[in-house]
Amino acid sequence: MNYLLFQPEVLTEKDRVYKNGKLINDSSEFSSTYDFVVKLVEEAGSNNYPWIGKIKGYYVVRGLFNVKDEKGRTLSFLFVSDSCDFKSELQEIAQKIEKEVSNKTYQAIDTFIDYNKKKHRLVRIAVPVFLAFIIILIISLCSH
Repeated sequence: MNYLLFQPEVLTEKDRVYKNGKLINDSSEFSSTYDFVVKLVEEAGSNNYPWIGKIKGYYVVRGLFNVKDEKGRTLSFLFVSDSCDFKSELQEIAQKIEKEVSNKTYQAIDTFIDYNKKKHRLVRIAVPVFLAFIIILIISLCSH
């Protein structure tokens, strides 16, 4: 499940909300999805762009498109996914809606992914070492 929310380049147009790559037109589904995404992103406590994190089991991206709105500001977006392959999902949806995600956003995503891979590698190494230490300690205490 993934959601993408952004304001189009023309400021008088309605915000766009996509669910699994499909534009939501139904007003009640639009409203509930919009509220869900915004509340989840607000929990991040960061207003920085780009920002990537994991909140309540969802990968959250506050990112930028390589597009300016009619006032010349860089277009931002909110993306939420429950998939660990959220980067690929974002790329597919951006391509589908003909928006280009900024390099700065992709760099932040890659940094987040690399950090989490290193963290998991450390845990995979530290836990067996710790267990081996405990076993050796127990054996040495029992042999005395």
